[in-house]
Amino acid sequence: MIITKLNQKYSLGCGKGISAIKEPGLHFMINCIIDWKLSGIITPDGELKGPGEPKNIEDCFLDPGDCFCIGIKSDNTRMVLAMDKDNQVVCIVNDTGVLALRRVFEEQIKPEFELVKGDYSGIDKLTWVSKNMATDYPTVDMKALDISKSKYRLWRKRFEEGRGDIKFPEGFLEVSVRGDNTMGQNVKLYFDKYTIRVPEDGSLFLEIPGLLEEISNQALSWMYNEIPVCKPVTPAPVEDKEKEEP
Repeated sequence: MIITKLNQKYSLGCGKGISAIKEPGLHFMINCIIDWKLSGIITPDGELKGPGEPKNIEDCFLDPGDCFCIGIKSDNTRMVLAMDKDNQVVCIVNDTGVLALRRVFEEQIKPEFELVKGDYSGIDKLTWVSKNMATDYPTVDMKALDISKSKYRLWRKRFEEGRGDIKFPEGFLEVSVRGDNTMGQNVKLYFDKYTIRVPEDGSLFLEIPGLLEEISNQALSWMYNEIPVCKPVTPAPVEDKEKEEP
């Protein structure tokens, strides 16, 4: 997650704010997913230290009382959040609806934490190739795997915007995975705009319930953590619902 840490402070337990959420380990989850290299920090004198600029290591953490916004702060910033006490986060500025903070948790914080902390230690080798959907996509019947839409959207947005070498839906990724649960074989997964698919070829992996989903989730976490991005990713407006695949 890319944020801007603001120079305002929130008075803990004051009860002020538009809405609040409280979840076990919420502060830990937020701090785990922040990419400080691509985030911004506003210093006490009002200077913005933006993506790629050197930052003091002691500033790269959100403590109770700290305020922040998702993305790099601009004139279009529409939501400001504060770290309250007891694993509570308070929305103190918002023009996107009273349920927006809950959606931020469900659609960004929770799935991104699952991506960042997902166990992919069983993967021995993963390779990927960017290909053209019109000319290179398999012509056989394909099966869509049961993957979290929020998690996949976050992965895709980070990969697509942060790298710039693939553009969905014109392109797709052919990903080859080998590891503990692939029985020594290379499993090919096809990442398109909406989800991950595999050929419906009657392979052994399709016969074992949930196995391809497990491999796919490991691959998503591996790629999220191991493939670097080179530029900030813009957060999606929380009130917008992406059009799903027909």
